[in-house]
Amino acid sequence: MNFFRCYSCWRSLGYSGPKDHLVCSRCDTKLMVTPSPTGTVSSQSLRDLDALMIKLREKLSQIHEIYRGNCEPIAGPDFNFTPDAIYYERGEIAMVKPIIYSIITCDAFDSETTIAKYRLFSETTQNLFSQLYLVVPLECLGKSGEESVLMMLKTNNINTQTVRIIAL
Repeated sequence: MNFFRCYSCWRSLGYSGPKDHLVCSRCDTKLMVTPSPTGTVSSQSLRDLDALMIKLREKLSQIHEIYRGNCEPIAGPDFNFTPDAIYYERGEIAMVKPIIYSIITCDAFDSETTIAKYRLFSETTQNLFSQLYLVVPLECLGKSGEESVLMMLKTNNINTQTVRIIAL
């Protein structure tokens, strides 16, 4: 059985079967549960991704106010994607909101898959009054990584209210 999280209410959904969609029993949202689209990834991009993941884990291991959660795919109306890390703030269980971390490498900025992924993650954090942290390299395409990702988000009309950027 595969498990997904509803992008609208964060309910954990078990899934097994041939259907492409399922409906969340809590919020009645129709969710896509077939495999998310994938693009071609270069070996350099994989090395960059691994290096950023190591830096992110080091940074997050020093913060004692959060704890690590399971990275289940987030099922949205069009696609499902799995974040690179999910953490929760320590506190009352009923008040816990996921903090979604996703790593973006320089060569993935203009990919349609990347744009769909960050649109879904942004909508999820808006629905949950939570935060999305995009982890980017210090420099990309001759600009700072932060400038490049902000330009990509704004160009593609992705709401940046719940997005924070970490340049490593």
